[in-house]
Amino acid sequence: MSLIRLNASALREVARARGDLRPVDISRATGIPQSTLSALLSGQRAPAASTLYALSDRYELTHEQLLTMEAEAA
Repeated sequence: MSLIRLNASALREVARARGDLRPVDISRATGIPQSTLSALLSGQRAPAASTLYALSDRYELTHEQLLTMEAEAA
């Protein structure tokens, strides 16, 4: 089975291009709590719709670009 996760590499690439070099910068720019962002970037949590909208709005990425599928660990 596959899990939907945040495409952290795509987000980091675009965020860096915008000057948001650290996760704390992404957090401040989007209003996403640092703890939530950390869990998303590490793949420990799937993003909520509101999180996707905040990231999409700030970084002009589609939801498809922000998401990736991972194989679930057995």
